[in-house]
Amino acid sequence: MHERNFINRDIKPENCCIGLGEQSTLVYLIDMGLSQRIFTDGQHLDFKTGKHLIGTTRYASINSHNGL
Repeated sequence: MHERNFINRDIKPENCCIGLGEQSTLVYLIDMGLSQRIFTDGQHLDFKTGKHLIGTTRYASINSHNGL
């Protein structure tokens, strides 16, 4: 996803699938509803503070809990 300039803001076990057989080393990410483009017009998104928590509280980073 990062190679395609996107971040997934809802990483949790329920949103990951593992391949079978020869593809058992692949991890598939599903549910891209909270994904966001990290570059617009060649510029990285600005760093923001005071944001509301996005995603599942249980799996959110400490920075997300702190509004970063």
